[in-house]
Amino acid sequence: MAEAGIQYTHHDVIRELRSLYEMLARVMPILGHKTPITVPQIWLNGQYVGGADHLGAQIYSGTCSLGSLVRLFSCALA
Repeated sequence: MAEAGIQYTHHDVIRELRSLYEMLARVMPILGHKTPITVPQIWLNGQYVGGADHLGAQIYSGTCSLGSLVRLFSCALA
């Protein structure tokens, strides 16, 4: 995303427990307590998108623009 010039905020939910709890507090009311929560969880301009599959579907359908701020909760990739 950085190479594409897309501004985003990354929160490492593995290394930063506060980020994990913040993500859970935001996502659980949306998805419910029985739905498994995976990473990444993505917000665009304060609107919840979902995971990477949901974002990909929105990009493919043309319903979202990645020129906006992305709040990305994800674990760091090795």
